[in-house]
Formats: sequence, structure tokens, C-alpha cells
Amino acid sequence: MARFSGRKSLPVLTYLVLIFGASVLALGGLVTTTTVASFNSERGRVAATLRSGAELAAATLSDEQDQTTAFLGPMAAQPAVRALDPSRCDVAFAGLASLIGTFGHMHLLGAEGKEICSLHPVGAGDRHPAVDWAAVLPRDGQPVPDGPIADPLTGQLSRILVMPVQGDGGRTGYLVTVLFLTGLGWSGIDVPASLPKETVILELDSARTVVLQTSDEARTLGGRETSGSDLARPGPARGRMIKWFDGQERFAVEVAVPGSEHFLVVAVPRNVLTAGAQEHLRRNLLLGAVASILLAALGLLLHRRLARPIRRITSAIREAGTGREVWAPVEGPAELGEMANAFNQMLAERRSREADLRHRATHDVLTGLPNRAALSEALSQCLDEGRPAAVLFMDLDRFKLVNDSHGHAVGDALLIALGQRLGTAVRPQDIVARFGGDEFVVLCPDVVDEEVAIQIAHRMSDTMAEAFLVEGHELFLTGSVGVTIGRSSDEPEDLLRDADNAMYRAKEQGRPGYAFFDAGMRDKSRRRLELEQELHFALERDELRLVYQPVFDALTGEAVGAEALLRWDGPRGPVAPAEFIPIAEETGLVIPIGDWVLRTACHQAAAWRREFGRGLPVSVNIAARQLTRPGLATQVLVALGEAGAEPDDLVLEITEHGVLEDFAAAFRHLQEIRALGVRVAVDDFGTGWSSLSYLQRLPVDELKIDRSFVATLGVEGPSMAIVGSLVSLAHGLGLTVVAEGVETDEQLTELRRLGCDFVQGYLLARPGPPEALAADVACGRRRAGAAS
Repeated sequence: MARFSGRKSLPVLTYLVLIFGASVLALGGLVTTTTVASFNSERGRVAATLRSGAELAAATLSDEQDQTTAFLGPMAAQPAVRALDPSRCDVAFAGLASLIGTFGHMHLLGAEGKEICSLHPVGAGDRHPAVDWAAVLPRDGQPVPDGPIADPLTGQLSRILVMPVQGDGGRTGYLVTVLFLTGLGWSGIDVPASLPKETVILELDSARTVVLQTSDEARTLGGRETSGSDLARPGPARGRMIKWFDGQERFAVEVAVPGSEHFLVVAVPRNVLTAGAQEHLRRNLLLGAVASILLAALGLLLHRRLARPIRRITSAIREAGTGREVWAPVEGPAELGEMANAFNQMLAERRSREADLRHRATHDVLTGLPNRAALSEALSQCLDEGRPAAVLFMDLDRFKLVNDSHGHAVGDALLIALGQRLGTAVRPQDIVARFGGDEFVVLCPDVVDEEVAIQIAHRMSDTMAEAFLVEGHELFLTGSVGVTIGRSSDEPEDLLRDADNAMYRAKEQGRPGYAFFDAGMRDKSRRRLELEQELHFALERDELRLVYQPVFDALTGEAVGAEALLRWDGPRGPVAPAEFIPIAEETGLVIPIGDWVLRTACHQAAAWRREFGRGLPVSVNIAARQLTRPGLATQVLVALGEAGAEPDDLVLEITEHGVLEDFAAAFRHLQEIRALGVRVAVDDFGTGWSSLSYLQRLPVDELKIDRSFVATLGVEGPSMAIVGSLVSLAHGLGLTVVAEGVETDEQLTELRRLGCDFVQGYLLARPGPPEALAADVACGRRRAGAAS
């Protein structure tokens, strides 16, 4: 569910916070961008509106001037005016006194600007200051409508219009009309309806002096200078921010008045300019706030529906790793619920597998009984609690024959049945465990009395007394039991080892049976382990040697051969063959040691042939593992070839037990060896199973009677009959007979009488080094002659 790479991942809540922050920043940037764009757009819109209104106002002023000019044109064409005669002034200005006198005054001037007649303002009478009207006369002969200026006579804000007059007789003059703006109802410039009500319009002359403004400020600003202010210089066509006369900022647009050198400045307060942008900003901020709230709500929803369930599932995963009983909560979106269900199912399967693995780790797969690990743990717990316990170690006798004869399936079924029977033979609190293979161990807590342990051992043996019916086969089992009783001071492994040693003692005493452990067994086991470790290096350290015991003709006393016997001079002194040879056979060291013995014996046989001038066969014991090992005949042939010995210089001695391990392989190898010309002898005949059918079929040449039968010759009647029967049997099969262990003259005499062919023993010669063989042979001949 989580990935777990080398880089640490951020929590989902952190991602949500980052996404929310990024969204707010993006909204802020969007609001800022749109607000700036809105401001620029509003500025352009206001500028366009003001420019349009200014142009409309300028056109209105131009129309007013055109109307005034249209009014003065007919008047200047009157004959009384064209006469340019002072006597006709009354006629020229007839009917205008009431109008002009209220709204201004009129003057008829000659070409040089000298006044011919005039119509004065109301109340001025005939008295008025002399005015040099030449300053207002046109220079190019065309009518000059001028902007509002102060009347030279009254000082009122007026508009002076000059109309050229074509007098009679080619004379010229001018009709000058001064119109009071207030008198005509022109108190200022009208603001077009298309402009905001806060709009202020200024009319500037060519010197950029205020001529006229909107009506409410016409009186205060008329004629006001603009030098030193923002109005002193022309503004751009797109408008600009200026500081007004009252100190406040306004946005102004400037246009020219058509037909004059005057300008109109149209201005609005700053808040009017930004009103639209501010409204747009408020709308954007509102939308941004709503979007932020929605994002926050969405993030909270995602946190509740996604982040929190994921966190809980993650927590459940971590808790599951600790072995505690937890489940992932099923909540949130359907996908998370499915994931939690899948995880819970996986967790259930995992716990089931773990329980199965724990059971497998502590129980035997085949029988279902506790295994070695569970037994050791139970034994440790019992000893740690200060409780004594008896340990009974049982090993089945010859169970391998069941597998070899009926197959492993039958053997497995037999082990299962035995485990079930053992469970009924012990106490309820006892633990029956399969230790491995055909070994079973019973742990009996709180048992300190040997009698109780013996009773349990007897019940274990009794369970096998009745036949086992397995897959149509009726089978019987026997077993040997080793018993030990442990205290709290003992170690579990020591107790199991002691019970194992006791079991081997029971096997040595005779099957079936039981034996109690004693300290001598532990010492024997420890010595056995030490010998096993040292035996691994015996060949490398050249600690092994061969001694040879001669074999004599029973009648003539002549030496006819010798038996090679293995000796080991260990680091702590000589070790008896009966002690180290079984160790070599069990550990497999008998293979390299047997190879060395075979090669060494062949070299010695070749040396004796050269020394004595005749063959003196050497007998070499072949272990069961060597006999069933592939390539035995090849190994013998190589050893003879390397030593330069003849095939009849070597005799291989086998045991019945070695043959029975794998009769088919043994039979094949013995045939191959016989084909080489090497003789084969059966050693210790009569102590094993002594199967006459095997003896009849085996390709052998000699039969060696065990020393246990020879030792009782002349003392017990049955031994005489047994040895006689063995000799007769061997001769009947065409085999020669060799008697081992001849130690008395009586034994030698009886063997001669029974027809034994060859003898060997301490009476004739003890085992010794190769160089002592000549003396032993001579001594043996004398003893044989004396006996005869």
C-alpha cells in the first residue's frame, strides 16, 4: 500500500495543505491580474468617455459661437451700419437697446478702430472709458470669434465678437459686440449627460489660463493662472492623473475647441476613475473568497474521506507488523473501502499462514506431534519453573527394513499409527514428540521417581506388542528406550543427549529394552565425540598403521597368508579398533581409511612375494559401505596395479551384515572381484543372520569361523557340534575354512580333528609389524609341528 522506496513520502494532509496554499496563491495572482486589467480597461473606458464628452462640449461652444456670428452677420449688412455714419447710429442699433444693453454692448468702429457709435450697457449712460478696440480687430480681414475674456468696460466675463463691415464708398469698418456670459445665460460650460455628475470642465486659452469652467466654479476660477500646476502643460490623449486646485487628484482628458486656440480639460475625481475597477476587485475578492472556502471545504472533505482513512489504513499496516490483532477500518471512498477489505483479507490469510507456519515450526508435518523445537521449549520451560522431568528417548529397531520392503508410504503410515498409540500410553500431561526419523521422545513433567519412568517405558513398549495393520500389511515393531531424569539445574540439550546415550546402551544390551542413563555414558559419549574429531585427521597426521597376523595351515603349520589389522596411535595414545572402527563406519570415514588400508596391504603383499619368493596372500576387511560403493572392483584393480601385486596376493573379507545392507549391489561387486582372480572370505560367520541361501548364492571362497565358537572348543559340547557343522557345511559348498582366535593346544587339536583347513590366533602368532612376520612364521611352524 505504501511504497517504500529510499525517498520518504509526504503525508496526504501535507499535500492537501500545499495544494490549498498553491490554489490560494493562484487565486490571488488571478485577482491581482484581473484587477490590474480591469483598472486599465476602466481607465481607457473613462478616458474615452471623457474625451467623447469633451469633444461634445467643445462642439457646443463652437456652435454657440457660430450662432452668434450668424446673428451678427445680417446686422452688419444693414444700410445704417454700412453707412458708417455717427448720425445714423440710432437707426443702426434700433431695437437692440433693450437686448444688448442687458446682455452686453455693441460698438461700430472705423477701419482704424476709432469708435463711430456704440450701444452701452444698461446704466452706463454716455460715459464709459475710452477703449482701444484695435487690439481685438482681425488681422486677416476675417471675423474673429474670441473666447470669454473680461469686458474692458465692465470687467464682466464676456465674449467679444468682431464682424467686418463693408461700408459705402469702399470704406470698411467693424461691428464689435461684447456679450456678457451671465447676461446671456452662459454661466459656464454645460456638462454633457454622458459624463459622470462629478465631472468638471475647464476652458483654457492659448496661454493655458482658465477662461471658463463648469457653472458652479466659473466665478472662482475664471481667469486663474495654471502656471506651476499640472495643467500648465498639455496632457496625453489617453489622459493622466493631475492635482486639482483643491489639492485632490483627478483624472483629466484634454481636447481642442474647434475654430479657436482654446482647450477643454475634462476631469473626474480619482474615485470615479477607480469605481469600476474597485467594483470588479470586490467582485473578484468575493469570488476568490468563495473559491477559497470551496477549496477548504473540498480539502476538509478529502482529508476526512481520503487522508484520514489512508492514515488509519497505514496505521493498521504498521500495527499488523507488530503482531497485534488489528484490522484496517473500512471507510472513505469505495476504492479505499475495497483496499481496506483487500488488506484485511490479506491480513487474515497472512495470519492463517503464520498460524500454520507456527504450527509447522513446532509440530512434525507427518505425525502432527510436537517436533524437536517444541519439545526443547517445553523441557526448558519445565526446568525453568524448577520442576523435575523424565525424558524417554525411543528409537525403533530395524525400521529401515520396513521402508525397504514395503516402501516409504507404508513406513510413514506406520509412524503416524505409532504416534497415535504412544499418545494413549502416556499420562495426559506428558508430551509425545517426534524427534526425527524413527525416533520419538516422551517428556514427563514432575517425574522424579525411576519406577514411574520405568512404568511409562514399559507402556511405550507394550503399545508396539500388538501388530500394526497398515495398507493391508500386518507389521510388528520393537524399540529401545533410553531414560533420564533431569533437575532444574540441568540443560535441556544435556538431558536429550543423555537420554539418547541411554537408548544406545539399551540397544547394546539387547533389543527391545530400556536403560537408565549414568555418568559413564556421558563420559563415553564425550570420548566418542573427541575420537570422531581426531579421527578426521588421522590419515593426514600418519597416525594409522597396519599390523599383520599370520594364517597357518592347520595340518602342516606352514604360513599361508596374513590378515591385515588396522591400528591407530591417537594423540592421547593407542585406540582399540573396537572403539574407533564403529565411529569410522558411522561417520563415513571408513571409505578413505579403507582405501588406504587396501593400497597399503597390496604394497605389503607385493613386498612379501619378493621377499619369500612365493605369494603370501593378505586378507583385508571390507566394510559394508565399501562393499556397496560403486567401482569397488576398479578400486581393487588399481590398488593391485600400483603395488605390482598379483590378484591371488589379496583376499577380501566381508561380513554377513555388510552383504545384507544391499545384497544385489554386494553380489554384483563380489562377482566382479572374483572375475579379477581375487578371493573372497566371509568373516565372523555364525554371529549374524547366517542365511544359508545367501551363502549358497554368494561368490565366496573362504568361511571364517568366529572366535566365540573356537573359544569354547573342548569345554562345551554344543560348540564342538556347531564348529563341526560349519566345517562340514563349508566343505560341502566347496569353501575352505579358517578358524580365528586359536589360543590353546586343545583348540588347535580339535580343529585339526574336525577337518578345519587354516587357523590363526595368539597360540601361533600375535599381530605384528611386517618385519616380524618371518619370525612369527617360523615360530608358528614350530608350534604346529609340536602340536602334531
